[in-house]
Amino acid sequence: IALVLSAVFLPMAFFGGSTGVIYRQFSITIISAMLLSVVVALTLTPALCGSVLQHVPPHKKGFFGAFNRFYRRTEDKYQRGVIYVLRRAARTMGLYVVLGGGMALMMWKLPGSFLPTEDQGEIMVQYTLPAGATAARTA
Repeated sequence: IALVLSAVFLPMAFFGGSTGVIYRQFSITIISAMLLSVVVALTLTPALCGSVLQHVPPHKKGFFGAFNRFYRRTEDKYQRGVIYVLRRAARTMGLYVVLGGGMALMMWKLPGSFLPTEDQGEIMVQYTLPAGATAARTA
């Protein structure tokens, strides 16, 4: 994915005109970040996994023991919740349909627009004429 994104954004770095000025820094930033991500993913991450993922006997006391017990309790509650939902699949899907319908109803009923309501449909323009220009010239 990183190489594809880099290939997509690389031509943007060479755009001309105002588009090039706007997108040049953005595209170079994206390309650099993606290439750095590839380097890290292919070199540093496997090395870190090799050093971090070593077999360690489980802690039964202290902070890590308490954390492991808390994690197991949380995991058990999550598994019970998933089993509860899966055994009541029709009820759960009905709840999702009701929630989706409620959201669709709110989208339909609530006002919304791209421009805020403060917009009065006017555009303000300011320009400078040469000295001695008449007011009729501004029309």
